[in-house]
Amino acid sequence: MERDMPQKYLPLSLIVSMSMVALVAACGNNEGETTLESAREAEQTLENESAIDNTPDNIPAGDSLLTGDYSEGEWVYKAGDPAALYGRPSTDAIFSLWCDTESNELIVQRAAEVSNAETAEITIITPLGSRKYYVQSTDGPMPLVTTGIALEDMFVDDIAQAARLAVSGPEGSEILRMPGGPEVNRLVEACRRSTY
Repeated sequence: MERDMPQKYLPLSLIVSMSMVALVAACGNNEGETTLESAREAEQTLENESAIDNTPDNIPAGDSLLTGDYSEGEWVYKAGDPAALYGRPSTDAIFSLWCDTESNELIVQRAAEVSNAETAEITIITPLGSRKYYVQSTDGPMPLVTTGIALEDMFVDDIAQAARLAVSGPEGSEILRMPGGPEVNRLVEACRRSTY
């Protein structure tokens, strides 16, 4: 599958909770869009460069991907290089969100292995809809996949305000189901304050 998405390396100064530097699939920056309102208008007419499908209604809110037991864990907010981490206490996070202030992106990372690095993708599901994103993989004690979403993208608000959140993919990985949490909204607000 051909990939149009630009790619770049994360700054070395950013350290994820697993103490790894991951490759990031860079997202569209919506250049020229400086406010959240103008970004929402642009989203109506322009395809989000970071997403495979810009189809927020492709998975209904009542879909079984959102229902069911939560994956074991809880949200923790990490200050400094802010991050919202989900997992069992005293273990590495199985899902994390954090800031890339150089590219103005919300970085999304989950524990998973990929069988085909060229086509690996995840789907992020909220009650308001879903998006698919290509991911980059990183080997290590806990294999990880990573992608980024432009902070101007209104789907970031859907994630921050979601009462439930699910992540499916890459292929062969279990579905992560998580409750919403104030830690996620706090992170998004911190990211935007630090970049605007």
